Amino acid sequence: MPPKADKLTQNLQSLQLFLQRNLERHPEIEPLNLQLKQLETLLETKKLILQIISEHEISAQALFDLLSTQPNFLTAYQIKLDALPDLPKNLTPQTLTTLTLRCIIDDRTEIQQSYPLTTENFLIGRNPDAEMVLNDPQYRGISWKHALIKSKLDATEQPLWQLEDRFSTNGTFVNGQPITTDYILQPKDKITLASPHSEAGIVELIFDHQNITPDTSINEPYLEIINSDVLLIVVNLEKLSEREISLIKGIDTSMIAKVFIVPELFSPEEESQLLLTSEEGITRLESVLKAQESNFEILPVFLKPYYVEDYPTELGKNLQKKQDNFIKSIENIIKRQPENILAARLAIKTQTLLEPLAILFTEDKILLQEQIIQQKKDLEQLTHINLKEVTKKALNTVNEEKDKFFKKVKLDVAQAKGAALDNFSKRSIVYQVQNFVDQLQPVIIKRDGQSYIQLAASGQDVNRDLLDFCISWLEEWGIHEWEKISYSYNNGGLNNLIVQIQSTLNIIPSLLDNTSFSAPQALDIRSNLMMSFAGIICEVRHKQVSLPSYLMKEIRTNMMQYMMMITLVLALIGIRGGKNQIFEQLSKTFKSYPLLLGAVIFGIFFLLMNAYRADNQMKLDEASEKLGKELAGYYQSLSKNLIEKIIQEFNLALDYEAKKIEDTVAEIQSNYNEYIIDIEKIQVKLQANLEQYKEKEKNLDKETAEFQKLIRM
Repeated sequence: MPPKADKLTQNLQSLQLFLQRNLERHPEIEPLNLQLKQLETLLETKKLILQIISEHEISAQALFDLLSTQPNFLTAYQIKLDALPDLPKNLTPQTLTTLTLRCIIDDRTEIQQSYPLTTENFLIGRNPDAEMVLNDPQYRGISWKHALIKSKLDATEQPLWQLEDRFSTNGTFVNGQPITTDYILQPKDKITLASPHSEAGIVELIFDHQNITPDTSINEPYLEIINSDVLLIVVNLEKLSEREISLIKGIDTSMIAKVFIVPELFSPEEESQLLLTSEEGITRLESVLKAQESNFEILPVFLKPYYVEDYPTELGKNLQKKQDNFIKSIENIIKRQPENILAARLAIKTQTLLEPLAILFTEDKILLQEQIIQQKKDLEQLTHINLKEVTKKALNTVNEEKDKFFKKVKLDVAQAKGAALDNFSKRSIVYQVQNFVDQLQPVIIKRDGQSYIQLAASGQDVNRDLLDFCISWLEEWGIHEWEKISYSYNNGGLNNLIVQIQSTLNIIPSLLDNTSFSAPQALDIRSNLMMSFAGIICEVRHKQVSLPSYLMKEIRTNMMQYMMMITLVLALIGIRGGKNQIFEQLSKTFKSYPLLLGAVIFGIFFLLMNAYRADNQMKLDEASEKLGKELAGYYQSLSKNLIEKIIQEFNLALDYEAKKIEDTVAEIQSNYNEYIIDIEKIQVKLQANLEQYKEKEKNLDKETAEFQKLIRM
């Protein structure tokens, strides 16, 4: 068996088992099971349905006779012949909702009357204007306006009937349970007035809601036609009728594998009489089909020999070719796995058959959901009916928000710490310390006969000035950060967290003590920073070379350069010779011009003095830079340690605040738990019913999922 047919067989068998399991819940699906068995039997026959339809009975019968002459067609096809049907009528399903009155009189049950619910409001009571008047003395406990049934639509636009008690003296009961709020009636619900039990004189009303299936027999000829694999529509070649055009345009071919328009070809005699050849007729027919946007294939055939008595069996060459082409086209359909064609139609047929079952599952789902909604409404009528769940959820939310808050705050503090220690930020303590040190000026002091280089500050002690600066900066930073923790970080800080927790836990206001939560504590940042510091030595010994020593050293060191420079200068002005000759010439020149000698000596002395001062200044700057680096590094490191100390203080304070909140929440939880225990017993029965309905819904979902899987052909 081809794969498609084999898969369909397995699905049909599985569907039958599935329906068998659901017969107890829905006995009405038993005929559907029998229909699936019939489809399985049809699939085993492996015969395709070839359907012939026509307005022309003689031509259709002739085509039937032609096909019946082919033995292979009789083996592969079930050939059917029917008149041309009309398109199906649109039938709207209807519903019937009734309220049947019963009353026990003299130990017997008497059905008195059945009332159709056709109005939006159906009043029950002794009031003569009510739709159901119960003013007979045999009815016990009936109020003037006892109960009202109202109709409304649900989310799927389906009608619902809602029962409400109209403040009756003795109450209204459904299935033995009193109703205090609006109740959605379900089929077979038993309503009793003035008593939960049926007894003598007590009115009992049975509610029923039925879907009335319209009579579909009017569409059966059409449905029979489209339930085929190959459809042959026999038409007159001269002209299509309005019914033929309407059917061709509107027919549902989802189950039909192949549709042929079969025009009966003219005989040569008819062509001469009608002045219309068969080919012209086919061309005209193609134009009509194109205008109807139909893709049906035209398959002409000559039928005269099958309904004209003693008509010659030997046909002309063209007619015989058309005849052979017709037979070959019908034969080609069954050459390659016709079981798959049959399986495709039967799969669609199966899905069509199962549509009511899908609706049935949907109705079951809606019914269960309505029952669940009703149970939830009943639960909501109890005081604080969802209190345990709401409290648990609120506590979980509080704990989650608390944990998230403190994690986020600690992360924010860590980021603030990183910003305070950022080497590249002008607002960081690292930069501020460096800037403070950069503004200090180096000075030279004498002590014990020695020279020392120090960095000058506004006070006498640079360490004290820097320490005061760091502590003031860190105190301000710490106070500012704690204010952010208390009022800013994470959308309002600790203060807003407490407000949110109070709001979240304000489930039972009478049990929540508004003063249970205290405001965040204040931190004394400065006292935590005050401690003894060793400081750092802020001076370095300065060894200054005397001017004569520097001059002698400079001349001795650079004598060769000076001589070369003098020789070069003298050479440029035309004085040449050895060292003695040069000095002799210079000596004569200086003697002749004593002012020139003074100018030379002054220039040399001036240059050496400038070099001497520059050398001293360079040593002073190097010493100052070294002192600045050491001083800045020390106090930057000290600031980092103090910030770490502040962060530790923050973490301890945050842990303390978290513990305070945790203890308060635990106290509130204890109070709530005691309160919940007092009302929890009332909820058990209703909750059990709700869980039972939910379990049924879960099982129904599984059944529906299995059903959906099975119908995917």
